[in-house]
Amino acid sequence: MALHYKLNPLFESISGTISRKRYPDGRVETLVATKKGTIYKRTTCPKRKFPGRG
Repeated sequence: MALHYKLNPLFESISGTISRKRYPDGRVETLVATKKGTIYKRTTCPKRKFPGRG
């Protein structure tokens, strides 16, 4: 899901990470804004370790 926004012309070129939240299970949720006016959420999960592989 993406959210669209419109900023004041003075701040039109702002983009990047708005917030980053780390959860106890290792997931990281990042809220990102683009120059085209879209805000989206990206979730990164840690790599799983499989037993017996080393």
